[in-house]
Amino acid sequence: MAQVSSSLIQEVCSALAAARRENSHWCCDDDFMKITGLEHETMVRIVAKWCGKESIWLDLVATAVACGVGSKVNVGSVLGAQWKKDADLWIDQAYAAATEKQRRVALQYVLGKTRELVESSLRHLGIPTKPATEKYTKINVRKRSVIACEKCGEPFSERLGQCPSCFPREGPVAKDSSSDMPMEKWRTLPAAPLDGDLQWTKASEVVWCHGGSGGAFLFKLPEGAVCVKKANMNLRAELFAQYLADALNVRTARMRVTWSDGQEHNNILNVLQESLPYTIKSKGTFAEAYEIVEFVDGCMMMGIPAHEHLSKMTNATVVWHGLGRLMGLDLLINNFDRLPLAWSNAGNLGNVMLGACSNPIIGIDQCANCITHDAGLRAYKAAVQKAVGEAKTAPGPAFGAVSKSIYENTAVQIMDAELSHIREGCLEFVTEIADLLQSGALEAKLDAVSLKVASSVRDCNQQSAPNPAIVRLCELVKDIAHAMREELWRSESLADQQSSSPMHD
Repeated sequence: MAQVSSSLIQEVCSALAAARRENSHWCCDDDFMKITGLEHETMVRIVAKWCGKESIWLDLVATAVACGVGSKVNVGSVLGAQWKKDADLWIDQAYAAATEKQRRVALQYVLGKTRELVESSLRHLGIPTKPATEKYTKINVRKRSVIACEKCGEPFSERLGQCPSCFPREGPVAKDSSSDMPMEKWRTLPAAPLDGDLQWTKASEVVWCHGGSGGAFLFKLPEGAVCVKKANMNLRAELFAQYLADALNVRTARMRVTWSDGQEHNNILNVLQESLPYTIKSKGTFAEAYEIVEFVDGCMMMGIPAHEHLSKMTNATVVWHGLGRLMGLDLLINNFDRLPLAWSNAGNLGNVMLGACSNPIIGIDQCANCITHDAGLRAYKAAVQKAVGEAKTAPGPAFGAVSKSIYENTAVQIMDAELSHIREGCLEFVTEIADLLQSGALEAKLDAVSLKVASSVRDCNQQSAPNPAIVRLCELVKDIAHAMREELWRSESLADQQSSSPMHD
């Protein structure tokens, strides 16, 4: 596990230990919610469709989440080595009680649903999670036999149902795996605009892309390429991060949401069901909402393509300066899944895109992460101030970790000049935030972003009672902005003192 403040780990362990019931399990109560930062409505929504007593399911999910968080922070140091076995035994017993004389749902399916909750809770506590390695794969479509058409004699795949020569089809057709377009070809496609009506029923290719954010489908449409992924429980935080990036002039992949009661959502689902009937079920892509995300061409900041791009680029200053601004945004919203500037993880440079037609550097898959745990928030603000101090004065461990991560992912050694441009971009962004905070404009931008998120996720009470999750994100941004401004003032004060102090032989 990445190194985290020992005092934070101790507090989390103590809190989990105190909340455990009967030396075996945890309950979905206020104490549990306060520790994990989860919302009761989220838990209820997960178990709502499972037959059986809801309270048992809620406690079972709470116990599974506590096990996931507890394993991450080594709660066994407080509860003893037997704690996990006791919890697993209770989960088995609770599952048997919940499904007695009822239509059963597989326990592994239930436990799988808790993984996102564990990750969300760890982000709430300020504990980085290990990012998944991003990779691309072709969709594996169920193989069917080849038969001959009784009318024309031409062979065709049985899965099509009828001969495509005699009965040409309109709209998307399932591709044989041999005809899937290589990823290199995808990178040459233009990005479909997100602000217009897209011709989903005329999709000519669909490819599944695995990634740390859960993966996405890539659609080749007449307008260009576009990404579609299942909206998850972090939808508000993802929208908040992207809308705020736009408001603060940091280039990130744009996105919008489509809901199951709309025609566009149904068109997307129909394309997937018609062209990829087996995969759509195995990937579990049916959802109440889809995120339609801007397709970004170019290459990730990882591997040989990134090495070649960075070695040959002619706009190096723009790229490194833009990377610095992107890092400044990450500091502001606690987006630790990109570069390890204020975090002790290894970073995930797969969330930085290079050489796109629309911009030389673009951030993808950003998410704002609340830290409502007091000790975790204090530790994070201190790390932010350390990074800001290095951006203003001289590089140190924080920017050294960034240089190391870039080298390990691209084999490109960052020299003093490049690092200076990164620091300048980061400092420029931080200074803008301090000015916006001072003038009151940051509050106005946060209000506008909050309303836009509320509209996108259809919060019915957005006018009278903003969603608590968005309120917490706004408070986090303001807290971090104050910490940034304090560090800038401190650095300026130290510089003034040094310049005014008399020199002695």
